[in-house]
Amino acid sequence: MPTVDAEVGTSLLFPVNAAADDAGLIVEKTSNAGIVLKACRPGIVRVSVPGTSRAVFVRIARHEFVGLAQYRHLECEEEGGDE
Repeated sequence: MPTVDAEVGTSLLFPVNAAADDAGLIVEKTSNAGIVLKACRPGIVRVSVPGTSRAVFVRIARHEFVGLAQYRHLECEEEGGDE
């Protein structure tokens, strides 16, 4: 499956009927062009289009993360932290 790298605060455009499997991506807005999902917390989220085989993994890093790449997409232990 393809992978998209993003960081907290990034907005991503997907087809209108796409759905994220986790709350790491939230709906920011919808339009005829598609659905805009905003990355709101670090982690790895699968986004798929129901009824098709189309899906991608979105790896969300903390905002302006500095450190080893292997830790970039770790989910935060504390609630609401993207620091």
